[in-house]
Amino acid sequence: MSFLRRIVQRLRGPNFFVGRDLEGNHYYEHPSLLDDPRPRRSVKYSGNSDDMHRYIGGSKRLAVQWSSWLTHTRPDAPSLEELQADLIRQERVRRNVALLEARDREEDRLRLAASSTPSASMSPPARQVAENTQVSQTADSADVPPAKPTPKSLGNWAAPDSDEPEAWTPHTATRGQ
Repeated sequence: MSFLRRIVQRLRGPNFFVGRDLEGNHYYEHPSLLDDPRPRRSVKYSGNSDDMHRYIGGSKRLAVQWSSWLTHTRPDAPSLEELQADLIRQERVRRNVALLEARDREEDRLRLAASSTPSASMSPPARQVAENTQVSQTADSADVPPAKPTPKSLGNWAAPDSDEPEAWTPHTATRGQ
């Protein structure tokens, strides 16, 4: 804070109005009562006490620019133009997100429709190959029953009927003679 501003702040009194946000909250700087070189910063919420409890309770939030100014993360207070530009940017992002979500839902719907009827989305040669493959697979699978895994192929794990693993005991290594 500049030397001239400190003098003006001392002459004006303990509160120095810094600015307001788009919702009508007022922000102030106070000289520090301790030997802290940083001034204290506070907000006076607009409206009645219910409005203040909405901010404290979490249903409403202060603008990020003002929150960072209150915590001394940001040295200068934001301007109304900056707050309005950020509000426009947030609305643009919301609109783009809605468009992307609608496009994703449409792609999922088309993908689901295509997977339920695979031959409708294929070209005629690809459809013929897929049908021949399906016919040969069903003929092959009718002749040979599906192979069940044996306990040896499962390693140290139990047969598929059991959820419990078999006990494992390590073997000692022997040197070849």
